[in-house]
Amino acid sequence: MRGCSRRVLALLAIAAALFAIVAVVLAVALRSVHHRHHPRFHLPRAALITRDLPSLAGLAHGEVREGNRVELVEDELYLPVCLALIEGAAHSLHFETFLWRTGAMSARIAAALSARAAAGVDVRVLLDSFGSNDADERELEAMRAAGAEVCLMRPIRFRYLGWLNNRTHRKVVVADGRRALIGGHCVDDRWMKPTRGAPVVRDVSARIEGPIVSAIQSAFCENWIEVRGDVPYGPHVFPRLEPRGETAALIAYMRPSGGVSSLKLLHYLALHVAKSRLWIQTPYFVPDDCARDALTDAVARGVDVRVLMPGLRTTDNRVVGHAGQHRLGPLLERGVRVYRYRRTLLHQKVWTVDGELALIGSVNFDERSFDLDDQITLAAADPSLTRALDERFLADLEHSAEVEPARWKARPRVQKISDALAYVLREQL
Repeated sequence: MRGCSRRVLALLAIAAALFAIVAVVLAVALRSVHHRHHPRFHLPRAALITRDLPSLAGLAHGEVREGNRVELVEDELYLPVCLALIEGAAHSLHFETFLWRTGAMSARIAAALSARAAAGVDVRVLLDSFGSNDADERELEAMRAAGAEVCLMRPIRFRYLGWLNNRTHRKVVVADGRRALIGGHCVDDRWMKPTRGAPVVRDVSARIEGPIVSAIQSAFCENWIEVRGDVPYGPHVFPRLEPRGETAALIAYMRPSGGVSSLKLLHYLALHVAKSRLWIQTPYFVPDDCARDALTDAVARGVDVRVLMPGLRTTDNRVVGHAGQHRLGPLLERGVRVYRYRRTLLHQKVWTVDGELALIGSVNFDERSFDLDDQITLAAADPSLTRALDERFLADLEHSAEVEPARWKARPRVQKISDALAYVLREQL
């Protein structure tokens, strides 16, 4: 019996060793599939946003398109604008989001999508399977019963193992290939009404008409083709688009395999071309070493660099909040001004550069957004739009507290430990 037991133990030890080897190899393989790129950019000092917008577009795998109309959609105004866009669709309607949480907001959007599908409109709905795991299946089935195609992006299954860590974080609505919404808004009741006494989530999206809508449609189709295989096609999806305004714009969304994502290129180049003012609003702020260097280099050349993010009490992810605090010291000491918004969750992802260029989209300032998830950003060369966003930024500072270097250093030891531990996980947050 003892000999049999020894053989069993030996077999178990061999099996355990083989399992450990396979686990290590698999972990290395999965990490290598999405190897992080941390480029250090060197641009000529004469670079200018307005003159060099085509260069920004080309490097970000996009194209500058003139003649667009871009309107800001703020806070709880998103829902009525979104419903109007849906209800006005006559031929095709595409809806993509990361977070779909069943409630009053989802019920109204689902009903509107169902109504258009029942009326004969080609309705395609794409939800991230991780972010929308709280969606009520009955709500999704009701849309399908009305004729809408409803799909989950990268469901948690073994065959998607290599992609489970890569989500779609895009928030996109496109009606008839002519009108679009992109930005930070999610399908969650917190975006339509106050919660527990706090104001509605602070967020910004953009309603867009004009030639650039074709690029937004392309971003949706990229994900849809991956999931379904069928190709949205024809003039009801990609119509000929005439100018609708005066704004020159580009869309960044591509994440080429083995290369630097267009989103990272666009945002990091914005850090380098800023000449006088760079104001950033983001719910998650965990810059890598290259981004920190670019921020402090901008301050050194005279740029007014400010970052507005949620406070630890108002963020929806305290782990990310702690990770973002860990390396704030060098930024604060070298002149980057950081503020924490105290009223509610600040969820908008907005950059303004030199009062001339506005970036609006789904991209947070962290490694997950730049290197892992599918995202989308509108870059609009529009001084009036940028001015409106800058005015909003200044208004939000009235409800914010600036992070002072001395106070940051004096934070409690337990908070410093929490910050350091959270920072270890920064690539996955």
